[in-house]
Amino acid sequence: MAAAVLSVEKTPEGHYGEIRIVRANSKYKQIMGSGYYDNCLYTEIVPKELNFEDFCYRSAVLKQHLHSY
Repeated sequence: MAAAVLSVEKTPEGHYGEIRIVRANSKYKQIMGSGYYDNCLYTEIVPKELNFEDFCYRSAVLKQHLHSY
């Protein structure tokens, strides 16, 4: 399966900032195409999606156990 490690920046106010795709396996890279590179902003390869950003924030910063997006 395709898999990637994401990084969510936590701002001093407790919100989120940049969301980056830090690393990915070969299947994920194949799906994302030539625009993918390690540590890229997710919006460089897919359209900005506020629901996705909220999911990442709740999972990474609030430590909520979420299963799918």
